[in-house]
Amino acid sequence: LVTGVLAASDGATVGFPSESLVQSKALLLRSIRDRDETQRIFPDIRFSCSGSVTKWILVLEAGDDSIEYPQLQIWREEEGSGSYQRVGYTDINYPSSSITDTYTVVEYSLTTPLAFQEGDILGAHQPHKDDSDVVMQFQDRGLLVSYRYDGEDNPLETFVVDGAETDQTDYPLVGVETSPAGCSRGFLSLENMNDLLLSASDVFSFKQHPQEQRILSGISFTCSGSVTKWIIGAQVRSSTSAVLYPDLQVWRCSVVEDKDDIDCDRVGNSTISGAVQVEGHPNVYQYTPDPP
Repeated sequence: LVTGVLAASDGATVGFPSESLVQSKALLLRSIRDRDETQRIFPDIRFSCSGSVTKWILVLEAGDDSIEYPQLQIWREEEGSGSYQRVGYTDINYPSSSITDTYTVVEYSLTTPLAFQEGDILGAHQPHKDDSDVVMQFQDRGLLVSYRYDGEDNPLETFVVDGAETDQTDYPLVGVETSPAGCSRGFLSLENMNDLLLSASDVFSFKQHPQEQRILSGISFTCSGSVTKWIIGAQVRSSTSAVLYPDLQVWRCSVVEDKDDIDCDRVGNSTISGAVQVEGHPNVYQYTPDPP
């Protein structure tokens, strides 16, 4: 999950993903399905004005049965008490037969818009996968706090934070369209959701094996210039005692005469130490090599 920004010429690369695609793919590093029979609320995913939801955008996987469906919800706190009331919900009655890939980005339009007030927050309930036609997907290692009750066969109508499990890992792959527009905070963008459709079979990224050197002949430069910025999909290890860092490299290759082989020399190197996280995009980092 790497793209490069080059000086001197636009369109000077072949095979590098776009920055928006790196952002959207990085959201799914270690993606997970939701726990079965789980009721959640997300205080950091909220509405910033009064209006209505006209469309939900979410990532779904086919379930095992069509008895029940996941539910996206709107919750309202009772005057700072830590107790929330469910004030609106949508049953995601989407048939698993329409899931065309293992993971499908679904735009779920509402016939009747779902009203919300400023300060209302997102909630979600996932039935057991054996009873659910579709299963919602989450990002592991998210950046927000959420609360959950496990073993809830039916959606809750009242949620008391005191006594709930606290999560700082599971970020729902959910976007929203509202009327008026711009009333949501913390939801994923439609642009990132749609980027996921470009390669549904490659939703799960893999880690580079430790102490492994690679060259990628299908990713190349089409003119002479210099890299001024790398954009990387990555996860930060919890340890702060690291003494080694990954390298991004430029290699120059030529065909070896009379052999079915190529000869490559490394001509440039960036040690990725001190990369800066891209604001609003978990697992996406920028690194500016000095010199280019």
